[in-house]
Amino acid sequence: MAHNPAVLDGFLSFWAALDQSGLSAEDREVICMDMAVQNGCHYCVPAHLGMAQARSVDMVMIEQIAQGALLSGNSRAAKLQGLTRRLVETGGQLSDGELEQARADGFDNAQLVAIVAEIAHCHFTNSFNRLARTEPDAHFPDWP
Repeated sequence: MAHNPAVLDGFLSFWAALDQSGLSAEDREVICMDMAVQNGCHYCVPAHLGMAQARSVDMVMIEQIAQGALLSGNSRAAKLQGLTRRLVETGGQLSDGELEQARADGFDNAQLVAIVAEIAHCHFTNSFNRLARTEPDAHFPDWP
């Protein structure tokens, strides 16, 4: 990103805003890991394994997502992962019933905006790291 300082500045500002978006560390890592897997990002999967661990997120759950699993049950993480996938599949166009269900599942309008923003962030970073062929950092957990 250093080749385009304006983009780098925008990215860093967006990243800082996401930290203040009202999503928990677990919420963000569920979205980021699922997006990294769905987008086939060789860099972001191990990066988010490390970030989830540093943020004390449930690693069993994050590793399940990293393996491509869809979380089962009625946990917030399972609902969020399903919502994330549906938002990606539809380009953000949920039916009235799906939007009502998302709200019933505990995602208010501010959180829905933050979820879409996190998805956009992930599309950008996943695409960027694949384009740049960014090598995973040596301190990241190993992941095939």
